[in-house]
Amino acid sequence: MAAISTNPYKVSNKTLHFCGNHLIWTVERTLRTFRVQIVEPNRYDASKHPAIFDAAIQAFVSPRPSNIDGTARRSLPLVGEPFDLMTFPEAFLPAEHLLASLPQLSRLTSLGCVHVGLLPSTQGSHLFPTSGLRSLRDSLLRTPNIDPKDLENFSRWLDSQPAERKFNVACLFTIDSTGCLRLCLHPKLQRSKFEFSAFPKDIMDEGSLLTVVTLKPTDKRFLTVSLQPLICSDVLFLDTDSAGSRPLEAVHLDAECLGEDPPDHIDVVSVVACTPQDEMQEPHLHRTWKSAFKDAFRRAATDAAVSRHRFATFVLANFGLDPQERPGGLSGVFFPINPSSKFPPALSVSCWGRPPDEVDLRWSSPTEDYSTWEKIKGHIASLDPFSDGSSSVARILGLTFAALPRGMSLWNQPLGIGNCQIRHGKYADDQSIVFDETAYG
Repeated sequence: MAAISTNPYKVSNKTLHFCGNHLIWTVERTLRTFRVQIVEPNRYDASKHPAIFDAAIQAFVSPRPSNIDGTARRSLPLVGEPFDLMTFPEAFLPAEHLLASLPQLSRLTSLGCVHVGLLPSTQGSHLFPTSGLRSLRDSLLRTPNIDPKDLENFSRWLDSQPAERKFNVACLFTIDSTGCLRLCLHPKLQRSKFEFSAFPKDIMDEGSLLTVVTLKPTDKRFLTVSLQPLICSDVLFLDTDSAGSRPLEAVHLDAECLGEDPPDHIDVVSVVACTPQDEMQEPHLHRTWKSAFKDAFRRAATDAAVSRHRFATFVLANFGLDPQERPGGLSGVFFPINPSSKFPPALSVSCWGRPPDEVDLRWSSPTEDYSTWEKIKGHIASLDPFSDGSSSVARILGLTFAALPRGMSLWNQPLGIGNCQIRHGKYADDQSIVFDETAYG
């Protein structure tokens, strides 16, 4: 099989491996806190994903998008629990359902950022052929109340791709401060080991569109928030086809592709994921994030090659069981500071630090008591796969960051993750999915 080529891009006199896509969206922010909702389906079942998506959105939005009259005034008040970011897993929502949902959602007066992995359909491969992406792009441009400029860089990149290529794609969208629907499509930039095959139809081509979205508050007392949307193995430090920068490194090493004014910082990395996790029996049954992901979190906080991520938090949504029924889950966040409080028992927690009787720093196991550890620099908090409610059709983990790390004073005791809430999705009598009232722990 011939090597898969890449399309380098010229910026000034320098050839870059990426085409840049830096979007700036003006949003309303009234608090320093940052509220995240992470959706974890119990298992991969594409036929149920649209219902989970609708139910998750409806759990936080009232009136429900489907009940908004098309002739209603756009000043219709939005009642519900506000969030800044809602993240779903990789290869989750059929593109057809996204296209059907956006016209309803576009009538809302406000909506936090929603990040979701896409599927061509509920059947077959999760990879989009180039022709399928062009069709999706064209359909999105016909969506009411959209800003077409958001898709210009994506279109420029897509139109340069050969017809035989196949991509893994996700979508990030929101309602901005003017009531306009803003959205971006972004391809997966780094292939996982599960996306290389002896069968050509199952090989993913690595994308070369580097995407960063900067949220610019209308209230100038609040700082901008720069968000990097990624797809699963994009986070990892793997060998790439182009032998160029990895996606996290590229924001720093290839910043020139992001234009005249690239963001100086990444505050949040939102990751749609579909990955098996390591499951262990001792001292009792538990799962832990794979070491490659944990190493990426640590490097983001320490490695000069990813210096724009020094204060970045990572938000990851995964399936409880992947398409091959392997154990997954552990949807949650990495926060690059010491835990500021104890966590509910339904959350699994790992810290980077040093046990009192050891010399080297390491990650704690979810079964270890880290309360006496020293030099804790960061921690992962995620849904415990074995807690009550894990048999629900899906769970939503809600977390509040007291502030994003870049906005915290080094002189004060930092406040980290709080207001941990879990909603359980279950079938109602009419077989629709409903997420219950918030449970703590």
